Amino acid sequence: MPHLTYRIDGPIATITLNNPPATGPTKVHAAHKALLRTWAMGGVQAADDAPLDISMPLFDSEDTQRALHSAADSLAKGVARTAPTRSPA
Repeated sequence: MPHLTYRIDGPIATITLNNPPATGPTKVHAAHKALLRTWAMGGVQAADDAPLDISMPLFDSEDTQRALHSAADSLAKGVARTAPTRSPA
């Protein structure tokens, strides 16, 4: 599980990810592509019928289990969870 290290030097805070991020596409990315492929080949109705079949296997993954545990733990502690943001290119 990745750990973050925080260091504050005056007005500058440094955050270091101690474990590298994934090096390939995520399972969620693959599921998103599958949903788009379903829509492209079968139309809106096929895409409307597919999300449970496509997404339910994700809940068995270690990543999702950790994310759900982290979210529940944060909720129990009253800690706000925000989505990561990207800097403009």
